Amino acid sequence: MTRFFCFLLFQIATIQVFSQSCIYALLNSNGEHRIMLMSMQVDDVIYAARGFKTFKASRSLKFSETHNVNLDSLEIAAVRFRESFPANYWAKPVQTILLDTKPNEDGQIWLESVFTETDSRKKLKAVAAIMVRFAETDLQQARLNPQIQEITIITDPTALKKHPAVIQRLKKIYNIQPLSKKEEMDIPPPPPLPSDPIKG
Repeated sequence: MTRFFCFLLFQIATIQVFSQSCIYALLNSNGEHRIMLMSMQVDDVIYAARGFKTFKASRSLKFSETHNVNLDSLEIAAVRFRESFPANYWAKPVQTILLDTKPNEDGQIWLESVFTETDSRKKLKAVAAIMVRFAETDLQQARLNPQIQEITIITDPTALKKHPAVIQRLKKIYNIQPLSKKEEMDIPPPPPLPSDPIKG
């Protein structure tokens, strides 16, 4: 009985700790959601930032001829990115929610992935963020042939303070409600990752 009770407490604690992580994908594309090629590049940027390949080794990233992405600096920033996360952040599939900033805020096409967690008081905190800006300002061109202009990895706590308010505003606009416990459990697992990420 005691063993069962301890196991039950562990299960409850696991749900409370592991169900608080969420990635908010802030999309600035003036309502254009047909962004498969763009999102594939963003996913690859995140994959590299998490340490499962180097940015230089990524063959899927397509940079604009006028890009100003310093890949060496990006590798250094990726180490800080990996160190920003709580130990159990990736222990369970993390839900991703797309939030459109429509109308387009600054005329550029970008997608910012904000990695968040919610504490016991339901307060949203941004752990880190990655913004990928595309060179094109024409939505059709960006959708069909996205060229990366800039990649920014944000880990500074001061810089991240603005993100929760932006996310809460967009969630209110789109009336996005938190998932039930059953819905959280039904989130499909992410694709398998290599077992030996790059050591920072």
